[in-house]
Amino acid sequence: MLALPIGFLTLALVVLQLSTGELAGPANVTFAVAAVLLALLLAGRSLTSGLVIGSSETIVRSWFISRRFSTKDVVSVGVAPYSGLLNDADLDGSSRCLKVIELQHDAEGIRKSSAFRGSVGFTRNVTRRAARAEEALQAFQKK
Repeated sequence: MLALPIGFLTLALVVLQLSTGELAGPANVTFAVAAVLLALLLAGRSLTSGLVIGSSETIVRSWFISRRFSTKDVVSVGVAPYSGLLNDADLDGSSRCLKVIELQHDAEGIRKSSAFRGSVGFTRNVTRRAARAEEALQAFQKK
């Protein structure tokens, strides 16, 4: 969600620095190119991240990993409090407003819960996305 604007901001700052001549020297230019490439990579990945519920497979794509579940094994899609790098493991209590999508699924007969930190967002948005995903899941499971 934030990677796209951060990527463009990084690109704009590097272009501005290059145009004013403040990035003189090969080491600074190499660093600038690496920063832009990383920002563009993260921005590109943010466009493909998310939750995809299909008739046979449910895929969760986040920043660095993708997980696949059989749609028939997914019991429900819900919302869980976020606790991680963005809010310092919830030391500030911000999990009241930061949520993630959580899947309840069966793994070899055992009910498991998986919260996906790549889906972090404000409560209202995550709740809305989870409700849409739950509707899609129910529709595929009825077929």
